Amino acid sequence: MTLEALHKLTPAHISLCGWDTTDKRVELLGANVINAREKIVGDHVVTNEKLKQGVTLLEEEPFIRQLEESYKPTHCTYCFTLLKSTMIKCPNKICKWNHNYCSSTCQCQHWWTEHKWLCAFPELKNTDRDVLFAFQGYIASRSRGKGTLPGLVSNIEFHTSKQVEEYRSRIKNGLLSKIFNLTENVVESMVTIMGQIRCNTFAVTQTQTEQAYGSVVEGSYHIAVGRAIYLHASKFNHSCDPNALVLFGTNGCATHLKVNLVRPVEKGEELNISYGPLATKMSTELRREKLYNDYFFECNCSACQKCDDAANMYQCVQCRNQKLYYRQDKCTSCNFIPNWHEISLDEEKAIRLVKEGYVEMDIEKFKQAMRITLKYFDKDSIQMSKLWDNMGRMYVAMGRLSEASKCVKASLTNVQKIFGKTSVESAAEMLKLATIYWNRHVQQLNEAYKLAVDTIAVYEALGLDKDESRKEEYEELQNIAEFSFITMGMKK
Repeated sequence: MTLEALHKLTPAHISLCGWDTTDKRVELLGANVINAREKIVGDHVVTNEKLKQGVTLLEEEPFIRQLEESYKPTHCTYCFTLLKSTMIKCPNKICKWNHNYCSSTCQCQHWWTEHKWLCAFPELKNTDRDVLFAFQGYIASRSRGKGTLPGLVSNIEFHTSKQVEEYRSRIKNGLLSKIFNLTENVVESMVTIMGQIRCNTFAVTQTQTEQAYGSVVEGSYHIAVGRAIYLHASKFNHSCDPNALVLFGTNGCATHLKVNLVRPVEKGEELNISYGPLATKMSTELRREKLYNDYFFECNCSACQKCDDAANMYQCVQCRNQKLYYRQDKCTSCNFIPNWHEISLDEEKAIRLVKEGYVEMDIEKFKQAMRITLKYFDKDSIQMSKLWDNMGRMYVAMGRLSEASKCVKASLTNVQKIFGKTSVESAAEMLKLATIYWNRHVQQLNEAYKLAVDTIAVYEALGLDKDESRKEEYEELQNIAEFSFITMGMKK
């Protein structure tokens, strides 16, 4: 450590104990955490009463959080909210960390939970981000008298010795360790915290909406602006077919987490969220592989036990009656042996045709892609839904809204069969179709009104109406419903 760095150290740097800004009174509504000794299941959340769809089970602020580096110029470092025209900087004029804040409250809270220790050391800006996150975790844990993240598993025993040693080396050999003179005990605590981070981190997402012709919503997608640890939300186990949904930003703060029920549950039923893989989007084999590699457990949820990947499965090109798993040796109905190399090449060709068709506005290329897709997949498959959706996007870009509405309606029909009528995926397609109907005005005002009202009901049932990043979408639906109703009345 240099003499200059030594002069910057204060008693706070030595104690490494932060100010706990989280609410310790967070409670689960209608549910309890079951503390299980069994490693396979672990702690989990179970209902203590019958609950309806749309019920909010939990609201929570992060214990620790870290904004992605690329979003620092545009988002608040502490609450991850998109910055307006005015922004607040660290009051220390010599600070080189380039933090921006939406309010003095966020600046103050970030100071007392992390930045206070790092502000004077710009040389640490290029420190391994995982190490910085673990360091923040150690400071926050010390505020509760703990050495690691309170109550969370690390699964260190399932890491290889090489992985654990890599954690230790990244901490011990870095500049952070040298400047703060981290003891062996602190290093080992941070090793455990890195394991906890791996198994308990939530990607904090925001919804981005794409618009095309008029005000037609062409599509929406999620971006991960940062990551955070939520002590209570981490108690929910994973399911590939979850009965609860995680939302962010529902109270105006982008890091605010809410867990809502997406379907009714009975008393004593376990409540689950998704850690990423979903039965409707990935095969059982791929889901289990990803979950084991990322979280060190083999998923045994109801969806994985059924091994029901119907929405993703191929169909036999000979008998057309039997579903096939990827690389299945032969059809169990007609004994036909599929040529998986040829199938893979055709799939790649279909993807290429869709991309070229959209760029060139060439409907014939979409039709070619559709023929290839229908050769290997059922008409109600996810693959066909995506194809209908892409074709609808092309027609919207061309201003041919009549054809676009038919395509998006076909996509919506498939999506509702696969994901259910009250689902985030269905809500997204319903929004697109409602805006297309609205932009056709005279021809489809009645359909626009009815669909907007139905979509609003789905948003409210899932709690999407409280999602700050979906605020514009929800307001758009309300406007469509209101103005189409008024216009229909005037026409009468």
